[in-house]
Amino acid sequence: MAEGIVAFLTIRYDEGEKTATGLRSMVRSLNEINDRMPPDSRRGTHIYDAGLWALDRVLADIAAGRSIITRHRLPAEDEWQSRWHPRMCIGCGETGEFSDPRIRKIDNCPELRSLANVYSDHADFRSEWAIA
Repeated sequence: MAEGIVAFLTIRYDEGEKTATGLRSMVRSLNEINDRMPPDSRRGTHIYDAGLWALDRVLADIAAGRSIITRHRLPAEDEWQSRWHPRMCIGCGETGEFSDPRIRKIDNCPELRSLANVYSDHADFRSEWAIA
């Protein structure tokens, strides 16, 4: 089981990226096979292009999710926040006179919880990440 929301999302993105990349290669091969068939046997010109578009979209969504994770992260050991709030979410910002974090525990980060809710049916999804 993944330890924390960031690990959970990273594993899901790794799985999705591997699957989409493999399927993308297969769809390209199908287009190449279709192109080599006699014209009267072809199933349209690049009939599988919609599949490529959908897989490109999946990969773009994964890249966007990874970008959000990069901003909404735990503080590095050399950042001042790590001394007082080692589990805070850097991306959620800081407020107040003493720069208190808005989200003191990264697993409560609303941005990361929104990303994780896409996988709410996964066995490793934790109920406390659910958004009402």
